[in-house]
This record gives sequence, structure tokens and C-alpha cells, in this order.
Amino acid sequence: MHDSINGFWIEDYALNDETIKLNYAAAYDRMMQSNFPKPHSKYVTLRNPIGPVAINTQWIFGNIQEQLWVDAVTGDVKNSNPAFPKEKGFKMPLGEWP
Repeated sequence: MHDSINGFWIEDYALNDETIKLNYAAAYDRMMQSNFPKPHSKYVTLRNPIGPVAINTQWIFGNIQEQLWVDAVTGDVKNSNPAFPKEKGFKMPLGEWP
């Protein structure tokens, strides 16, 4: 298991030059087709979080308690922040406590 990378990770990369292949409607459809439980929220945002792992821009459906992350390029759906992959042993970023 990996130790956390020392550093302070906040905010997002600018979306100015990002490739976005899935629009909101397509991202919503991918989220609804996934086998993950759906967040009880009406909120969605488009962002590319800064983290120890570089990722594509993400459509994020949900709220502070639960989210589904839809990759705006590939359409992959995850239930946690892919910039901090749990399977690689990264701890949660600041501000995302259970």
C-alpha cells in the first residue's frame, strides 16, 4: 500500500483547453446507466481536480456526502474522486471526510 504523497492539494485545473466529449445529457445518461447507487442530490458540476493522479475533466453528480464521477472524455463512471484513487492507497483529500 502506498503512503500519501506529501503536499497540499486543492482547487482545479483550468478547463480552457480541456477536451470534453460528453455533454451534460450524455454524462447524465452514463451516470443513470451505472450500477452505482445514485446520489440524492440535484447538483452537478464540471471540473478537473488537482491531485496526485492526473485525470480527464469530470462531470460530478451529487453533494458533499456522495458523488458519482463521470469522465467527460471516456464516459467511465466512478463513485469516488479518480484524482485520489482508493485502489492505489491514497488518502482522502482535505475537506472530504466521511
